[in-house]
Parts: sequence; C-alpha cells; structure tokens
Amino acid sequence: MNIILSTLTTLGVIALSSSASAQTFDACGTMLDNPNGGPSSTTSCRMFVEDGTGLIYQVQGGPQGFNHGDRVRATGDINLIFGTFCWGPITGGMIENATLVVDPTCDIVVVPPINLLCDPAVNHYQGDYVKLDDSAFGSGSGSDLHLDAKDGPDGEFGFFLMSIDGSAMTTVFSGVLCLGTPQGRYNPQIATNQGLPQLNSLGQFNAAGDLVNISGTSSTGFGFDVPTELPFSPIGQGISSGDTLYFQCWYRDQVAPLPNPGSSANFSNMIEVTFP
Repeated sequence: MNIILSTLTTLGVIALSSSASAQTFDACGTMLDNPNGGPSSTTSCRMFVEDGTGLIYQVQGGPQGFNHGDRVRATGDINLIFGTFCWGPITGGMIENATLVVDPTCDIVVVPPINLLCDPAVNHYQGDYVKLDDSAFGSGSGSDLHLDAKDGPDGEFGFFLMSIDGSAMTTVFSGVLCLGTPQGRYNPQIATNQGLPQLNSLGQFNAAGDLVNISGTSSTGFGFDVPTELPFSPIGQGISSGDTLYFQCWYRDQVAPLPNPGSSANFSNMIEVTFP
C-alpha cells in the first residue's frame, strides 16, 4: 500500500497535506473542464476557480450539468487534506459537500485595483508626461485588460512594454524605465517573430494626446487590448489568473530646444495589474 501511494504521489495523481483543516467555503467563480480532458458537466473531476484569488479547487458533490466557463456560486466545506484522481493544478484544496448554483451576483466580477507607479513620469518635449491612468479591465478580448496612453506628444509613435518586475528605476534617453527584467515588448518585430499579430501595440499620438492604435489590436481604436499571450521567448507563455504584471508605454520624444530637436525616447508612468 505504501508503494502504491508513493507511486501515485510521484505521478501527481494524489496530493496530501500534512494536517487536517476544514472550514466553510462560499465564493463565486468559474467552472473549468477537468485537467484529464473531460467536460466539467459530466465528470467527477470537476474544477472551480475562485474569483479574486485565482485558486483552483476540486468539487465533490453538487449538481452535474455545469460547463467550462459557467459562472456559479460554490458553497461547502473546504478540506486541505485531500486525495484526488484528477491531474492538477489544484491550488486551493477540495470543496466537499458542495452546492453549485447559478447566482446573478456572481456575474459582477470583482477585479483587483490597477495601481499607478513611477508617477509622475518625465515630461516630454511638449511639456507633459504620458499617463496610463485610464487603463482598465473590460475589453472583452484576450486578458480583458485594455491599456490607454494619454497626454503624449502629437505625431509621435509608441508601443507598450511589460515585465513581471516593477522595481527598476533606470534612466533611458529622456525618461525612466521602471520595468525590471525580463521585459517584453508588444511591437511589430515581436509580433512577426512569434507569428502572433495580437502582440503588436504600435500606435501614434494624435493632437489630443491619445495613443491611436494603428495595429488593429484595440477594441476602441485607442491604446491596446492586452492578449493572453506574453511577448516572451520561448513562445507559448501566457497570463494566468493571479499573475501580477507591470506595464509602461515607450514612445518617441524629441530633445528641445526647437526648431531643430534631436531624436530621443521617453516612457509613461507605470501600472501594476493583478489579473483576476
């Protein structure tokens, strides 16, 4: 018996915690197809991802019939000692004696705040600095995050950058790069290299200072709808629920005094985003 348990644990089929812990569970979330490939509507290996935390649970009990992507309220007992014959990831435990119901209030997804950092940024040659303040969830595309850049220099080009690290403060050309490493660029070169046109965020600031998307990757025509795919190598890395990422806009700037400025570059302020 010990040999069997050891083998199953090695294969990732059984997961056991070291101490018992049970408490009442009540949360909104989304049903997921089980990792073995079976539909969540018919299998005993039903999975549920909790809003806000992104934790994934196996569901024991409750009615069948819910499909991948269905919004439900799950109640029951959360047990951190569990054995499961579903493949992971199970990051939260098992919801026992579960009840699953359609609850209209669960359609109101509470998303984490978008925090402004490195603010104010360095002014460009027209006397203001580029801001990502209006960026928000709700694009309905990709990761659901929409980036907007405003108060930029008329006629100049720009695109968005991202990183998993927002702790840098590096002077680059006229501005400050606050993104640490590794960095990803949503630009034409990366989009072409990876064969993913949705990774291109290239835009041009208009007379009102708004970055107009010229790549066909914005539902509004401005800014950029962030896809789930990340602009990193190797190809195939993506944004997951619970990930915290940082974004800035890089753009062309000019070095005063006019009328014969040289070519330079600058950066917007930075936002910190945790994905629901």
